[in-house]
Amino acid sequence: MRSTIDWSYNLLNGANQTLFARVAVFVGGYTLEAADRVCNADGTVEDTLDELAGLLDQSLLRDVEGRMVNRASCCWRRFASTR
Repeated sequence: MRSTIDWSYNLLNGANQTLFARVAVFVGGYTLEAADRVCNADGTVEDTLDELAGLLDQSLLRDVEGRMVNRASCCWRRFASTR
């Protein structure tokens, strides 16, 4: 499992990698607004919504009735915490 997550992570650009690590703080689903407030609190992510779309495109997130959900969240949160 770890090697699959590592492979997916390495396909991401730098901004997506940053956002991936930051959305790992969420347990369960979260709104786009919450992601923007938490993940871009320091203003370093140029466009949170575009970067979230990139994570959706890479199948690292899924949209469940308007809420973002991290796939395999417990494994991914552990992986992201090392980044």
